[in-house]
Amino acid sequence: MYISPLSRKNEYGNEDDDCFHVVCRIENVYFSSGQYSRRFLKGEGCREEAATYCRNWIADTLQSAERGAFVNLISVRVFEALGLDTPSLVQAREEYKRIQEQKRREQKEKEAKSAECRKSNISGCSMNRNGNSWTGNGLREKCSLKSPEGTVLTSISEPKGHSIGM
Repeated sequence: MYISPLSRKNEYGNEDDDCFHVVCRIENVYFSSGQYSRRFLKGEGCREEAATYCRNWIADTLQSAERGAFVNLISVRVFEALGLDTPSLVQAREEYKRIQEQKRREQKEKEAKSAECRKSNISGCSMNRNGNSWTGNGLREKCSLKSPEGTVLTSISEPKGHSIGM
């Protein structure tokens, strides 16, 4: 394990917040395992912890891929440079990206449905809050409200002055 020369000086002059790369060496392959502040690197046991990280990097990377964690492209390139097999890393990387994209699509669909429900609730029901009960606009009307969780609430409003408690 090595510490690079200064990689980023703190813009406010606080030297403890200057950043350095921790560089791992496995065989003849050198790579950055991340940037750390001078304050972190001065901390008790931090350098030893970083050295242990570098020593266990290959096994930890393979275990992370098995667990379905994101595999950085730099990890794939280091494996290639070391002559190690990369298909499991590439597969884990692609699977992680596929799952994240699916989650984004589902979230987008959920948000679109929620927006649609809010829009239909506003235009489909003209109920006003009055005291502890809901009253209609003078005409008896049935109004269904659908929550974002999918629960349907149905209310029938009475003419003004005749309210139904909820």
